[in-house]
Amino acid sequence: MNRPLPEETNEDARAQEDLCKWLAANHIIPTVTINRGHSYNAPYTIDQMSPASKIVFMGSCGGYRMIHDILEKAPDAHIIGTKQIADAPVNNPFLKLIMEKLRNGNDIEWIPFWKELGKLVTDKIFEDYVPPHKNLGALFIKAYKRQMGE
Repeated sequence: MNRPLPEETNEDARAQEDLCKWLAANHIIPTVTINRGHSYNAPYTIDQMSPASKIVFMGSCGGYRMIHDILEKAPDAHIIGTKQIADAPVNNPFLKLIMEKLRNGNDIEWIPFWKELGKLVTDKIFEDYVPPHKNLGALFIKAYKRQMGE
């Protein structure tokens, strides 16, 4: 993850480009993509994410609507997004929990993960977040492509 920089001077874009170059030069292939920015940043995040992304967290408003674009870039991605407004009372516990699981080498099993997250999040906005195992749009697109041999 990178830290936000002033948008007015395009520093965010330059930092992201530098990060992508550094990752490529060091043969590091990210498998987790996190967009916490505003919804207008989401297409830029998707453009720069690795096709090897396995977990994609669209923690921006309406991130759920980016399913098609995400799967075009990373066909095997497990997508977490929100149908409405995204907010720190959900995003922060999600990120903390997933990073702790990954740091400890645990597999991410979405049903128990989501139940555990639900105990940590008290904000009603959590109801608008869609986990991978309930992301019917993504599941349908993946099944359709598999059936069509794509």
